[in-house]
Amino acid sequence: MFMNETSSINWTDIAQAVAALIAIPGAIAAFILLFIRDRKRESEIQSLSDISNQLTQMLEASETRYRNMKKPRISVGYTFAPFNNGIILQFKNSNSQTTVTYYEVECDIDYLNIVPVGIREEDGNQEFSIIITQDPFNVEHIELELEYQTEEGYLFSQDVVITKYDNGVFISPSFIIEK
Repeated sequence: MFMNETSSINWTDIAQAVAALIAIPGAIAAFILLFIRDRKRESEIQSLSDISNQLTQMLEASETRYRNMKKPRISVGYTFAPFNNGIILQFKNSNSQTTVTYYEVECDIDYLNIVPVGIREEDGNQEFSIIITQDPFNVEHIELELEYQTEEGYLFSQDVVITKYDNGVFISPSFIIEK
């Protein structure tokens, strides 16, 4: 009996050792397969992340092009207003793809009377005016800051410099930039 128990224990130990020898490579193989699959998933995730970044950049570029398309194209002219000692600046938005819904004028010269006149539609263009008066009109240099808002809610700004010379004025509008 004693021998049978020993041989039985030895046989069980051997069976456990063989099972362990088979299980260890199987576990290692499973770990390697999981690692390879995880690497593959990581590569796929990185690829999806790259695609997402490219789509975000394309969307931002498209939004920038759209905002630029909606930028007003403002030309500035003037006439003298001798009846009220001033000048009338005439603005014309010739970009038919955008509508200016609001504009605001700021100037650092407190003693000037600056009266903005409403926006009106004429011949497919928007027009508006600013009347600048002083009694007597003897300002040599005026800097105006204009802000335009479009129907989409975009804000743009432009500086307009007015310089008086002998018998007239020189009007110098800056580029229109997005705020």
